[in-house]
Amino acid sequence: MLHAFEDRGFKVEVRSGTSGGSVVIINDEPLQFSLNEEKKKTDARLAANGKQSTDSENALETRLVFRIHAYWAQGYRKTWADGARRLLEDQLNDMMPSLVELSAAIRKDRLECERRNAEIHEEFRQRDLERARRQQMDSDMQSWRTAVDLRSFIAQVLSQASEEQKNTPEMARWVKWANWVASGNDPLNKGVASFVDRYKF
Repeated sequence: MLHAFEDRGFKVEVRSGTSGGSVVIINDEPLQFSLNEEKKKTDARLAANGKQSTDSENALETRLVFRIHAYWAQGYRKTWADGARRLLEDQLNDMMPSLVELSAAIRKDRLECERRNAEIHEEFRQRDLERARRQQMDSDMQSWRTAVDLRSFIAQVLSQASEEQKNTPEMARWVKWANWVASGNDPLNKGVASFVDRYKF
């Protein structure tokens, strides 16, 4: 079987990990496979005297089974085994084209699934971005209202202060500090371009 794979340009690897095992690579698509001897129950055979044998060995038949382990490509043949008429090694020439077809079907299914998963991932990513943008907008609106209220409050304080009070160092320091607080709350204090960039469109 390995020679049959190699003759057709297929590569065989033994991989480790949860998705490991024996793998044959056909057209860049890795197919995990197993090749095992399995015992199959058969009808009791007749002994030489014409009576049914009770020997348990005669009630079991050992056969060689080749399996491709893949969830993809449902409906395609993935198992070959010794049969009553042909052994597994006599079926290799029939198996190889089927394996090529199977690898193409598995690749198609896998890529389609990956495409759908990527679309779903992108949809969730966009939802998360939209949720974050709305939260940012709410935060910016609250901060902007605070800044507007602070500036209105500063103007009100100055409007009620006398000319003498306005010229004191204490008033100057308070106005400077209050404007700094208002600017710190204003989401537009660094310009519109910087403000819009935070929304990550």
